[in-house]
Amino acid sequence: VVPSCEVIEPARSGNSARASGFDPPELRCLVVTSQLDVGGMDEVVAFLARRLPAHRLRTAVLHATSGPCATGEPSGRLGRMLRSSGIEVHEADEVGASAWIERWGPDVISAHGAPDWILAIAQRVSVPYVDNLHGMHMLFGADWHAEAARGAKLSAIVAVSELVRHQYLAGNRDFPAGRIVSIPNGVDDERRSRGDRTVSRCRLGLTDEYLFVSLARHCLQKNSYGLLTAFGELA
Repeated sequence: VVPSCEVIEPARSGNSARASGFDPPELRCLVVTSQLDVGGMDEVVAFLARRLPAHRLRTAVLHATSGPCATGEPSGRLGRMLRSSGIEVHEADEVGASAWIERWGPDVISAHGAPDWILAIAQRVSVPYVDNLHGMHMLFGADWHAEAARGAKLSAIVAVSELVRHQYLAGNRDFPAGRIVSIPNGVDDERRSRGDRTVSRCRLGLTDEYLFVSLARHCLQKNSYGLLTAFGELA
């Protein structure tokens, strides 16, 4: 996962492959997450799984959970959606995931809220591990000495914003700044319904008013009640 549309090819195969007229082999990227149902992080995982193959990255998704389906079938909404579109998705606990990862043979793991035992498996099978910070909430109150030890095992980190990148570096001062990059979340235009702006505003009875839109899912964690209360107080 790189901050551009260019795929970085291994030096050992890139030049010789081009010189001989053959395309370099696809890299195998395993996207690992601890949840694959309705959340924002889940949507990013689904987005990567669907789009990375266009950049010569053969992609599969592993839902690492302590309570997997006995058959390995995805149980969450997004997992089922990916499977129905032809993307390989597997659900497994620590024991099952270890064997499955070895069989699938990834060249790199892109981790999104994955449990720590995925990093341990990656180290054991010598697969580069790229962590993805979707926010600092998982590190609030963190033991930064322990995080420094964990960070030393990471190949790289992708942060969702420059603010998150700076927050992490402020906490883990031992982590090399050049190995953490910011890649903001994009919009999956394949899953966004298109429409005429004027027609849509007319349907909502809007003229010259501002319209604020919240993309959060409806749950207490996102505190939509607090957002509405704040707008009411401002008004």
